[in-house]
Amino acid sequence: MTRLPGEAYRTAARLIDEQGPKEARRHAQKRANELLEARDFEGSATWKAVLDAVRELAYRKPGPGLLPN
Repeated sequence: MTRLPGEAYRTAARLIDEQGPKEARRHAQKRANELLEARDFEGSATWKAVLDAVRELAYRKPGPGLLPN
């Protein structure tokens, strides 16, 4: 079962809170790679979505008129 985008963002937010942005990024990348090596393509895609969400949540710049968190 593929995770919905909202779930990827919730997972990413939890990882960032627990591990910080750098470790969250490393964890998601490592997990995606492990699943890819195991030929679990759906699982790997799920963790790639989490990785993308980590990158967006941790490294995005606030838009015009928005304050950083």
